[in-house]
Amino acid sequence: MLFTIILVSIVTFLMKLIFQKDKDEIGPKGQPEPRRSEPEPEPRLEPEDVAQWDETQLSWAYIYKLPFDESLPEDDFDTEIAGLQYNCSMKDVGWVNGVVRPEPENPFDSKAQAVFRADGKKLGYIPRSALDHYAEFNPRNVECPFVGQIIRDYSDGLMGFILVVLPSTHAFAIKRLSGYLEKL
Repeated sequence: MLFTIILVSIVTFLMKLIFQKDKDEIGPKGQPEPRRSEPEPEPRLEPEDVAQWDETQLSWAYIYKLPFDESLPEDDFDTEIAGLQYNCSMKDVGWVNGVVRPEPENPFDSKAQAVFRADGKKLGYIPRSALDHYAEFNPRNVECPFVGQIIRDYSDGLMGFILVVLPSTHAFAIKRLSGYLEKL
């Protein structure tokens, strides 16, 4: 009888050693975990994740390449970004800056004003409902720098809010844009 107990114990111990690797690959419900050759899906960003963004991640180098005109008034324009759902993903959530550029060749609206991130990615447009006000703000239809934020809305969509400034001087643009960041 003792011999049988010892033999069963040794066999059990050896079985555990042999199959330990397979045990490590078993999921929580006892099913083998699938082997993944593709990357993990993009993690969802929660609203509190937006607070982790730091405005120092923004690149201001583009602003020095813009043409500035001291005859323009020192003025700014708050607006949303329309069409984010067509051009952006959750990877774009956070602080953003770049330029608003006229897009007269736009097939849907010759008055369209496209919003481009500093790295050249098109984010969307000034909303059609704000174009008349934007035209009053920018009657010369010049390219203008902006800063703002893209956030996830309550329905898992994206919303963007920007402050656009007329390019009167570098000093005004940087002061006003960085001041906007401090308020957010």
